[in-house]
Amino acid sequence: TRVVVRVLEELDPEWNQTFLWQDIKRVCFKDGGLFSSDLIYLSLSDREKPAVFPTEAEGGHELFGAICARGLFPEHVWRKAVGDTSGGLHCWPTD
Repeated sequence: TRVVVRVLEELDPEWNQTFLWQDIKRVCFKDGGLFSSDLIYLSLSDREKPAVFPTEAEGGHELFGAICARGLFPEHVWRKAVGDTSGGLHCWPTD
């Protein structure tokens, strides 16, 4: 029911986040190109600022998989997103 993200000690504790799956209203995947991490942005119903996660973080791929498995980022969107290497932004819902 809940997502809990904890960062390593040497990182900014602002990255620590907790939210409910049901509060996710929109998912965006930002391609980082060949030299940067891809990022997942989650718009949440209970806050103005989105939750942001690098896919290369420990557990990042698992989080992205869970988002997709829950139907929050449909297959036709995530397939296009993960194949992008141009720095594109892919969101669902689209507006």
